[in-house]
Amino acid sequence: MRLFVDKLKHFSKHDIVSLIGGSSLIVGLRIVGVSATYITQVLLARWMGAAELGHYVFALSGCVVLFQLSTLGLPAAALRFIPQYEASGDHGKARGFARRAQQIVFFSSTAVAAIAICAVLLWDLESGSQMSARIFAFLCIPFFALIVMDGSIARSISLLMLAVLPNLVLRQTLLLMGVIGTYVFLGNLSAATVAMLLLFTLILLAVAQGIFLHLRLRARFGKVAPGYDLMLWLRVGLPLLAGFAFTQFAQECNIFVSGIFLPPEQLAIFNAAYRTSSLVNYGMAAVSLLIAPNVSRLFFSEDKAGLQRLIAHQALVRLVFAAGAVVALVVLGKFLLGLFGEDFVVGYRPLLILVAANLFAGSIGPVVQLLSIGGYEKRCAVVFACAILATVIANTILVPLLGIDGAAIAVLAVTVFWTTWLYVLVVRRLGIQPSILGLRRAPR
Repeated sequence: MRLFVDKLKHFSKHDIVSLIGGSSLIVGLRIVGVSATYITQVLLARWMGAAELGHYVFALSGCVVLFQLSTLGLPAAALRFIPQYEASGDHGKARGFARRAQQIVFFSSTAVAAIAICAVLLWDLESGSQMSARIFAFLCIPFFALIVMDGSIARSISLLMLAVLPNLVLRQTLLLMGVIGTYVFLGNLSAATVAMLLLFTLILLAVAQGIFLHLRLRARFGKVAPGYDLMLWLRVGLPLLAGFAFTQFAQECNIFVSGIFLPPEQLAIFNAAYRTSSLVNYGMAAVSLLIAPNVSRLFFSEDKAGLQRLIAHQALVRLVFAAGAVVALVVLGKFLLGLFGEDFVVGYRPLLILVAANLFAGSIGPVVQLLSIGGYEKRCAVVFACAILATVIANTILVPLLGIDGAAIAVLAVTVFWTTWLYVLVVRRLGIQPSILGLRRAPR
C-alpha cells in the first residue's frame, strides 16, 4: 500500500500531469473568452446581418494587422530577453527591457494609427458608416498593442493570469456586455457602434493591466537601476515580428487578406467558419502559454535533456486536447454555424478544411520560440515573410475561383508550408524534436 502511495505521489509530479493541470486552468479561462467571442459574433450576425458583420470583421482584422506591425517584434523579444536576464541575474536589463518596450510600442502604435486614419479619411470611398467603423477600429491600435506588449512581459515572468485575463478573457466578456446593453437600449447595432464599444473596452483594459504590471515588476525587481540595450532588442525583435504576428494572430491576418477578395456577406461566413475551427487551438495554445517561460529558462540553463522532455510531453498533451476538439467540431460543426443564421451553414466544408489546418499547426511545439531563443530569428523572418507572400498569392488565385472554399484551402496550404519548414529547422539546427516523436528521446 505504501509503495502504491509513493508511486502515486511521484506520478503527480510528472511533467504531463503538471501540464494537464496547469493547462486545464488556462483552458477554462480561454473557454470563457472564446464563448464570449462566439456569442458576440452570433449576436452580431443575428442583429446586424451578414453584410454589416463583414464590414466590422474586415475593420477589426485591419486593426490587428496594423497593431502587430507597430509592436516591432518586441512582444516576441520579451519571451527571449527577460527570462535570459533573470537567469543570469541581470535584473537591471530585465527591468529596462520592460520599460523601454512599453514606451516604444506606445509611440510607434500611435503613429501607425494616425497614418491609418489619415489614409481612411483621404482615400476611403466607402459609405460613412463603413468609414466610421474603420476609424474607430484604427483608434484601437495603440491600446491593443499595449495590451499585447504588457501581456508578453507578464508571460515572460510567469504572471499567467495577468497575461491571459485582459486580452483573452476580459476583452471578449466586456465587449459582449457592451453589445447586449447597446442593443437593448438602442434597438440596433452597426459596425461603427461595435468598433466604438471595442475602443472603450481596450482603453479600460490597457490602463488597468499597465498599473498591475507596473506594481508586479517593481515588487519583483525592486529599485534596481534599469539597463538598456535597445539596438540589440530591436535587432532581435524585428526579425521576429512576422512570426509573432502570423502565429499569434493568423486568423485575423488571413481574414484581412481574404476580405480583400470576398464580398462582406461571404467574408462573414468565412469568419464564422474560421472562428469555429479555431476551437481546436485553445487547448494547445494553453499548453504553449504555460510552458513558454520554462522553455527559455531550460534553454539558457543548457539543460537540453530537460528541454526535450518538456517539449515532448507538451506535444502529447496538445495532441490530446486537439483530438477531442476535432471530433466535437466534425459532429457539431453544422449546428454551431447554424447559430449565426441559416446562410452560414454553407461554411461547413471550409470549416473542415480549416480544422485540418489548425490540427496540422498544433501538431508541433513552440518552434518559433525555440528558434528565436536559439539565435535563428532571421531564419524565422524569412519563413514568415514567405508565408505572408504565399497567403496573398494563394488568396489571389483561389478565392476568385472557389470563394470561401478557396480561402480555406489557402489557409491549409500556407499552414502546411510554414509549419513544415520551421519543424525541419528546429530538428536540424537545435537537435530538438518538437513533436510527439520526441517522446522517444525524452529521458524519464
